[in-house]
Amino acid sequence: MLATLATLAFVTSPAPVLAPPSMTTVQDDTAEDETIDRGYGGQIVAVDAAGVAMLLGGGAAESGEIAVAGLVVMAFGPGLVHASHSRGDAALASMVMRPAVTVAGMYIGAAMEDCSQGGDFCGLGGALLGGLVAYGATAVFDAAYLAREKRTARPRSWTPQVSATSRDVNLGVAGSF
Repeated sequence: MLATLATLAFVTSPAPVLAPPSMTTVQDDTAEDETIDRGYGGQIVAVDAAGVAMLLGGGAAESGEIAVAGLVVMAFGPGLVHASHSRGDAALASMVMRPAVTVAGMYIGAAMEDCSQGGDFCGLGGALLGGLVAYGATAVFDAAYLAREKRTARPRSWTPQVSATSRDVNLGVAGSF
């Protein structure tokens, strides 16, 4: 009777891992943490393009609301992209730099025009051109230099798992990827 119970307990219990100890844990080539530098400037450019398209589309459709929405996207959209990458410092720099540099460019562009003959709209063309150049330079700087993130990559390891019972065989992999 005791032998029957022992046999029954052995057959119904889960089987141990069948892989030899040398195959149970495999380490990747990276034995220590490494820092990965990766850019997301394409996302910044896409948000800028959407804002400019909204601004121009609102102007063409004579819709002030759409044009203002485009300006808001151009000013704050890239900062939200930085924030979504957990980079609050770059988000703040982007949201402060874009309007400040654009207004400075508009001022410089207006100051460079010759308004000695007067006129109500004298300096407007220069202001628009200066703002456009300043905004473009700021967008390029933001996408090329601020939109870089450094992350620490963990070492990857995996363990193959095999278990067999009287009813089934289970194969699997566990680890950190």
